[in-house]
Amino acid sequence: MTDISTTPNASADTEADTDFSGLDETETEALKFTPPKSTTQRTPWTAADYAPIVRQSGAVKLASAGIAPLVVAARGYESVAEPQSKDFSKRNGIGDGRSKRGQQFNACFRDGGDLLSMPWYSVDQQVRLAEELDLSSPVSIQIRPQNPRKNDQGKLVKYEFLTGSDTVIDYHPAVTREWSSSAPRVLLAEGLLKGDSTLTAMLRAHVDEAELAITEADSNKVYAKKRLANLLAKIPAHERVAIVSLAGVGNWKSNPEWAEIQMREKDVYVAFDGDVADNWNVWTMADQLFKLIEGPKHGHPHLLLLGENAAAQAAMLDGEPKLGLDDFFHHVGDWSDFDSMITDEFPERPARPMSMSLGEWRVTADGNGVEECAQRAGSEDVTDVVWIRRYDLGGRILFSETRRAATDEELTTAVFGSGVDESEYEVRASVQVKWLDTVSNKDVAVEVTGPHTFLGYAPADWDKRGAVIPKALMFHPQWPPKKGLEWLGAIKAAGDGIVEDRTTWSTMGYVPVQESKTPAFIAGASIIALDEKSKGRIRAGVGDADLTGARKFGLADVFTGEGYTDPDGVFDLRDDIRTVLETYVGSKSPWKTREAAACVLAMGLRPSIPMPTSVVSYLVGPPAMGKSWSARAVMAFWQAVPGTWEHSLPGSANDTFASTEKAVSQTPVWVADDLAPQSDRRAAEMMESNIGTMIRGVFNRQGKRRMNYDMTSKVTPNPMALLILTAENEHSVPSIRERVVSVDFNGLREEGMKPMEDLSYQEVTASRVNAAIIRMFLKQGEADSWENVVANIRDLREKGISGAKEILFELGVAKGDSTRPAGIIGDLALGLSGLGMLAEELGMDDVAETFHWEEGGMLREIAIQVSHSQKNKANNAPGRVLLDCIADLLATGHGHIANVNDPSLPPVTEGDNQSGANQSLGWQADSTGTLRPRGVTLGWFTKVKVKPAGGAPGDGVKQEVIALDRNAFNVAQRQYPQRIQFGASATTAWKNVWDLGIIHPAYRERRPAAGVTHQFRTSPVTKIGAIPVDFAGLFPGVGDSEELADGED
Repeated sequence: MTDISTTPNASADTEADTDFSGLDETETEALKFTPPKSTTQRTPWTAADYAPIVRQSGAVKLASAGIAPLVVAARGYESVAEPQSKDFSKRNGIGDGRSKRGQQFNACFRDGGDLLSMPWYSVDQQVRLAEELDLSSPVSIQIRPQNPRKNDQGKLVKYEFLTGSDTVIDYHPAVTREWSSSAPRVLLAEGLLKGDSTLTAMLRAHVDEAELAITEADSNKVYAKKRLANLLAKIPAHERVAIVSLAGVGNWKSNPEWAEIQMREKDVYVAFDGDVADNWNVWTMADQLFKLIEGPKHGHPHLLLLGENAAAQAAMLDGEPKLGLDDFFHHVGDWSDFDSMITDEFPERPARPMSMSLGEWRVTADGNGVEECAQRAGSEDVTDVVWIRRYDLGGRILFSETRRAATDEELTTAVFGSGVDESEYEVRASVQVKWLDTVSNKDVAVEVTGPHTFLGYAPADWDKRGAVIPKALMFHPQWPPKKGLEWLGAIKAAGDGIVEDRTTWSTMGYVPVQESKTPAFIAGASIIALDEKSKGRIRAGVGDADLTGARKFGLADVFTGEGYTDPDGVFDLRDDIRTVLETYVGSKSPWKTREAAACVLAMGLRPSIPMPTSVVSYLVGPPAMGKSWSARAVMAFWQAVPGTWEHSLPGSANDTFASTEKAVSQTPVWVADDLAPQSDRRAAEMMESNIGTMIRGVFNRQGKRRMNYDMTSKVTPNPMALLILTAENEHSVPSIRERVVSVDFNGLREEGMKPMEDLSYQEVTASRVNAAIIRMFLKQGEADSWENVVANIRDLREKGISGAKEILFELGVAKGDSTRPAGIIGDLALGLSGLGMLAEELGMDDVAETFHWEEGGMLREIAIQVSHSQKNKANNAPGRVLLDCIADLLATGHGHIANVNDPSLPPVTEGDNQSGANQSLGWQADSTGTLRPRGVTLGWFTKVKVKPAGGAPGDGVKQEVIALDRNAFNVAQRQYPQRIQFGASATTAWKNVWDLGIIHPAYRERRPAAGVTHQFRTSPVTKIGAIPVDFAGLFPGVGDSEELADGED
């Protein structure tokens, strides 16, 4: 770090400087408060060493806390006696005696004496570099009067913040963000003096003590801060400890400054004054701090206990039961003792102290009743109290339970609670009520469950608030208690008032784990986590009662030993991987093409990748051609018991749309089997519409929005499953077909069916491999960070998409049509990439090398499969579909093309094959042989002289033009709603006709600047707006009316 100039500059300091012109009577008097140096004192400073910046009682306290004078000067500690109080009040905006702050401040001088001003600096105002130290200023002022007042309980208030001051989280103002960020360790100290004492101890271990004394120049606090920053820079980075001061054990939870303190992967030491092992309040605060450090802050928490040090133990036995860090560094030990006080053993929770106040209610010791603290009968002394049993019903609150899915933030960071909006979820509570059955002389315990809000009401109203009350409790003679709120207060306080806060997961897949840096994975009743402690914290909430067949899902998690070994020595992961590859994509594969086999394998493995998927697959073909059989091969990766899916698949076409939508939002993979054609047109349209909605939802990862009865939005479960549909026909809507991986089936290789059936129905080999992949990602998260694991997967997907676009182009897919299919390919290919990563980690280089995008690579096969349905995409484009529908309208008598000059005459009046041409344009001969138009007018037939490029006026030949009415779209949509769905835009479809170039050749370079129609003159004064096409555009494969007529004949 560059040495910062420490030349005094009073103008740079906006804070008041202390006059160093000499000691006056007050300063001389300060020496009277300096005690003789103790023989056990470990720090070199006396009260006189702080003069004249701090004097009298404040100097004595700072010396006894072992804080270096330079640390004091740089922070801006200050002594204030009554003569200086008005000036101090003015400088610090305290106000006069008319304000509460002013009254509080002035009261400190009523009994004489002085006070010590202790400025606090918020960590969110920490400067970045030492060059910016003149910008920092205190946020709050804490005072330590020489003669403290007593509070309402008669206790001395030794330290207090002025009214209206924030209790901030503090870094010493000389500590820059650059310095604290470089520190590998963090200490959380209780109080400003203890924090600065610890900072002093660290400095004494690395710099000359003489440098920590103050000179006249240090009256300028900016100068002092810069000088101290230079000394701090001498401490090697790996030996630095960033010291954070807290106002007290309970004054930290609501502070937003935590966001500015860097703790990720750092050791963080919690140092509280009180005995964590014996004091319930101190233990509770330390426990909550541990959870903050280990959870959202991603640090490694430790306790710093003075009792762990032998010298400190001796001091405490020698009459100092409460020893703080400042006491320790002043007269017990020094910085070399720091590590000896660190422990990773967090003590068990101590008992909560019992009070005995008049009117208090509590659950009896046996838990079977509730008693009240009342004045003893016959006594006039209100302090003469006894406990009187009021009800023979006791109990406690067992737990509160939030049922929810993991948020996107939790899936990305693995930080439990990240991105959670608690208002979106219903929280349920369970209350245990106990009583003694007088007949059997045994305890009876029942549970009352319901929305947690019922706990805000007396028990008589619980049933009205949605609580379910067991019959046995309803029949109890004392239920509901007449003094219900008093009884409930005792129940809430039972068990120290600590209620288990449960989260039950409403989905399978990856979920965060409390107090863990890696998530867990749920599949049915199977839970994969890195250790038993994490596994025990997961509550899987998708059961058969919630989703039929949910417990069929599972994983064979056997490779839990070091290096992915089976602790029982039965299975070998390398052998399993080779067996799976040989059976799915190798010589034993049952699929006729390698690309279809690769897709099936990828579908089975893709849900194990820690990144949400948007893949939908359509397995298409006639009955008994291998669609459902192949879907069962996919599900073999998701079974804990052999043959789980042999006779059934997760879902079917008979399931309601709502139930399928719910299943897709709860499971890693879902199969909707056998979407057979419907005989009823309305049912067929409804099914296709619902399937299309679901496919769009999965592709976009967006659930269907719904409203509550009060018109508020319901929580929308977002799709998470890789969705597989088996059907006899593809979806009819082009935009839906573009969102799926379509695999056509026309049978299987019989020689490959038996090995696959053995693998799926007799073994769980595929599931063992799948579980190992999941465990691999969890281990990566532990070794690095879960965010990096997810980021690497995201990068892998983006690279896959880029490579897929190039491959699609090579395979004949237009670049403009490759974006959506490339996204699907890149997503699905992650399933194979995960297997490749595991093979590489196991040293199976020959296997890992097959997962690439080059010729012959397994990933390329997925691109080849997807390309099959993309090469003919132009036929499914809205413009092409529209012209095909118009041609069908003409052929089926629902419309015709009129003669532009005389609508009563057929449009084609010249040529040898007029009859055939006119029939193609929707005209039919009646009984007399006269051609009559059928249906509505869809456009006009005309001949237009087209001037060639560069030609003179009058040049050119007449060409046949079919001018289609813009409204022909509406007729086609009404007649063919499955092909042109309602909601489709006429403008979009006609624009696509121009985009595709299936417009009349003479007009392709004459596209309208606005709109989609071209003007045609029907008379000297009349024009029509229409879309010009030719016979080849309307009837692909023909050239003109003569060729079309020849074909008709």
